Amino acid sequence: MNGESALKLLLIDNDPIFRVGLKFACEQFSDIEIVGEAEVGEEAKNY
Repeated sequence: MNGESALKLLLIDNDPIFRVGLKFACEQFSDIEIVGEAEVGEEAKNY
């Protein structure tokens, strides 16, 4: 994956199973990079 052209996503959802599924789905595309995960918006501030 080319980090410069990849769409960078931060996954935020309180359901860990949903996050796992979404992460798995996104990993199927080489132009999407998951840069982090958070359960709530407050945690997202760390990214």
